[in-house]
Amino acid sequence: MNKNLVLMALIMSMFVGLQIAEPAAAASMKVVDHGSVKFKDYYGNPCTFTWKTYQIKTSYVKMVGHAYSPKTKKEAYMYVYIQKISKNLVKISGKDVLKYSGHTKTIKIPTEYGYSKLTAAQCYWRYFRPSLLSTITKTMS
Repeated sequence: MNKNLVLMALIMSMFVGLQIAEPAAAASMKVVDHGSVKFKDYYGNPCTFTWKTYQIKTSYVKMVGHAYSPKTKKEAYMYVYIQKISKNLVKISGKDVLKYSGHTKTIKIPTEYGYSKLTAAQCYWRYFRPSLLSTITKTMS
């Protein structure tokens, strides 16, 4: 009986600890960029791409993007993670989640490593963000 009581107390304390730790971790992640761009898809349907970028210190950046077409009701989510691994190494990974006709398909973005002395935040601002916006802008024309 005492073992069950101790086990229950341990589980409750872990639960309370996780509830306290989760908001603290979320508070350390701040929004550093956000925006919205309208464009037309391959078939000429109007679409909107919105994104938010979160940063923890300068060594980790997470970008969440959402593309939606009101005419076709198709939507896609893009998750990109840029992380400083060591002094000279940056890791970029992520996934795309496509939703259409009641189906969901997840596509993992191949993980890439790049040699750079830049921080994850600097990589986002100098390379990733301009490339993303350029790609979307080309889709519009």
